Amino acid sequence: MTLNTVSPMDESQRLPIPELAGPMVNLLVAVAATASYLRIPRRHRWLAELGLAAATMRLVVYVLVIGATLVTGSGLSLGNDEPIAASLWRLPSLTFVALFAVPFGYIVARILQSFSGGRIARTADILTRGLIMLAIGLLVGRVIDPWLFPGR
Repeated sequence: MTLNTVSPMDESQRLPIPELAGPMVNLLVAVAATASYLRIPRRHRWLAELGLAAATMRLVVYVLVIGATLVTGSGLSLGNDEPIAASLWRLPSLTFVALFAVPFGYIVARILQSFSGGRIARTADILTRGLIMLAIGLLVGRVIDPWLFPGR
């Protein structure tokens, strides 16, 4: 287990349900934060930020997975959770990417509707957040994980 993965070192021991644990936790956090943010009369901005962070972290990965699939022809080229789980169940590799993208996309759209500013400002906001999530993901996956877990 590292900061970025809980997958076994022996690839043959991977199972589909544990591979979906990361996306499911992100979805649970995003749904809980968004529902709380939208239901509380005096909206707490940190709940919106938490919901957006959980949702955009996965959506950024989905954009990368789809881009890599277009370039390489394989949804497995990045070794991400959702395509691996689909492959283990012998489903098309982008099955879970498509299924999870819907609720994550809805969460982002719903929270952004509550923000002030026009469409261009909200689009710029979510693109900026996406770049921040990409940078954080790369920092954790490519710098911090190898430094903390050199044997992985």
